[in-house]
This record gives sequence, C-alpha cells and structure tokens, in this order.
Amino acid sequence: MKILVAMASIFLSAQAFAAQSGRPDVYTTRFYNVKSDVTFEAAKKDFDALNPALAKIKGFEKRNLFYDKEQKVWIDQIKWKHIDAAKSGEKALAGDPAFTNLSKISESKSNPVYQAERVTEYDAPK
Repeated sequence: MKILVAMASIFLSAQAFAAQSGRPDVYTTRFYNVKSDVTFEAAKKDFDALNPALAKIKGFEKRNLFYDKEQKVWIDQIKWKHIDAAKSGEKALAGDPAFTNLSKISESKSNPVYQAERVTEYDAPK
C-alpha cells in the first residue's frame, strides 16, 4: 500500500510540474570560499546585501543561502522562473555593487557557478 501511495505522489507531482507554464524552474548555484579574515557575520551581511537587487529582477523567485561549517563553504542558490530569467538576472547581478563586494571577500575570483533546470521534484510522502 505504501508503494502505491508513493507512486501516486510521484505521479501527481509530475502532473503538477507538467501543468506549469511549460518552462521549468531554473536554479543558479554558486560556491564561495570566503577569505579567512572575514567573519561569519560580516560574510552573511555581504551576502544578504544582494537581496534588494534580486527583488528588482524580473523572474526571480527565491534565494537560499547555506553555510557548510566543516568545509567553510557558502552555497548561494537562486531560483528563477525559467532559463531566460536566470541568464538576464545573472547579468543584472554582475553589475551590482553588492555582487562586487562578494567578489572582494571571496578567496577566488572565479567561483563555481551552475545553472540547471529542475527536471523533477519529489516531496516526502505524508
């Protein structure tokens, strides 16, 4: 019975996904190693300073910021409505002073960046 419920959940999620606008969500994910002399609080403040610029960009939906304490890596994930919004949004962010500040506190001038379309979504069965 549990298998049937799980399969139904997957099927309904897939149907809901397919019923969307026909353009899948896109996530931009960046990884940052912040310089050792920058405190957690200062880094978080610099990351949060990007939010007002994001709020003005058409197609922006959500942002999640993660911090891996063991590896001391910041993971910045931005959700866009579709790939075109992600591409134009990234260009708009690149010129923003808050984004420039992130480059200044980063150990590397080229942080790994990934733009990927969501191909599936699965929620835990209830």
